[in-house]
Amino acid sequence: MSKFLRPPNLEVMQQLIPPSPQSLKLEASERELLVVQVNYFSPGDVAVGICIWHGLADGSAIFNFMKLWVEINRGVNENICNKVVLDCTSLFPPHSSLKDQHIKPQSTSKVVFKRLFFDGKKIVALKEKVNKEIMVGSFDHKLQASRFMVVSSLIWGAFIAIARERKRAINNKLYSHAMYYTVNLQSKMNPPMIPQCMGNIFRFVRAECFGKLVGAAGPQLK
Repeated sequence: MSKFLRPPNLEVMQQLIPPSPQSLKLEASERELLVVQVNYFSPGDVAVGICIWHGLADGSAIFNFMKLWVEINRGVNENICNKVVLDCTSLFPPHSSLKDQHIKPQSTSKVVFKRLFFDGKKIVALKEKVNKEIMVGSFDHKLQASRFMVVSSLIWGAFIAIARERKRAINNKLYSHAMYYTVNLQSKMNPPMIPQCMGNIFRFVRAECFGKLVGAAGPQLK
């Protein structure tokens, strides 16, 4: 367990998945939609890594695709026929106005990966404290902070504190702070979509903070 909780070595883990089409600098027409790499180890263990085109599936779709694949291989066929993968283009048809709205890839030298661990009881206590502040404060009383909201706000607050100290060092004020969230739209639809839907069913939302963090993040996540 102690080894599992350690921050992963990304260079080692990269060897367990197929090369990314972007790293191979292939044309769009030459890129595979799905590539599977099976890794065999001497004790008989197996690790399966996949590389899938992001235009075909987002993180949630990839997770459920792998889960369903495992169920099929295990012979779990109960209600397997009802777990239909839908064509989400009928719900989100391609639109010409969106074709140029792409997110530019960030330089890998500016990306920082960090794994943080929080005690479950402390998260519950923090959630209760924040919800009490929401009830007595000037926020929307219908808003209830989730575990994700309080933890992300805690991390965000640490970055804000660092930014403020840096701004003070150069005698400049930091008036606002922004953070981008990836929101899964499957559960936001009415009625909710089944988890086995393929496609990019998510959206980036911007939360801007001038004061309380949860008050800034909450409406955007809803």
